[in-house]
Amino acid sequence: MLQTMKIELKKLDFSLLWRHSHDFYRVLDANRTRLQSYFFWANKKVTPNFSKTILFMIAYVVDTYYKNIKRKIANSAHDAPFVIMRDNSVAGMIGLDNISPISHDAEIWFWVSQENEGLCVATQSIKKIEDYSLNQLNLQSLYASVVYTNERSKSILTRNNYTIEDIKYNVPISRRNPTITNLIKFRKIITK
Repeated sequence: MLQTMKIELKKLDFSLLWRHSHDFYRVLDANRTRLQSYFFWANKKVTPNFSKTILFMIAYVVDTYYKNIKRKIANSAHDAPFVIMRDNSVAGMIGLDNISPISHDAEIWFWVSQENEGLCVATQSIKKIEDYSLNQLNLQSLYASVVYTNERSKSILTRNNYTIEDIKYNVPISRRNPTITNLIKFRKIITK
């Protein structure tokens, strides 16, 4: 008998992080090697207590963004991070960066724990964030910048009908991660 999974996206906030801080740490610790290349907070120096402190500070910043989201959407970009929950356990994160009401697009990012790979958790989460982007933010397209060696992310995006738009050589991974690499930019037009 095939068992169904319940996949939810929950807005990153204080209460969620507080309730699931040990679950976050467990997922982070199990996936540290894979994540530390992309996220500064996956550094080996992070301990359960330090992890809880960092996540709490991130939640504070995110909470501030959400309080100002209606004012910001008219004029400037903002971010929308979500926790991916599979059957009420942390399975990863997904979000939107650089949301632009002017160009009606945003950058999508995601990571799924290794134990959730191959279960369509990323695919279902991408579909949910596309729906949110279209119906809540009135966006028309999403794009993702993927490190050229990240075969899993490239495959997930391709399966979800994202197409290669551009390749950038010798650029930083992100504004938060100065590691120099080659990035492939994928894009998808989202419609009802």
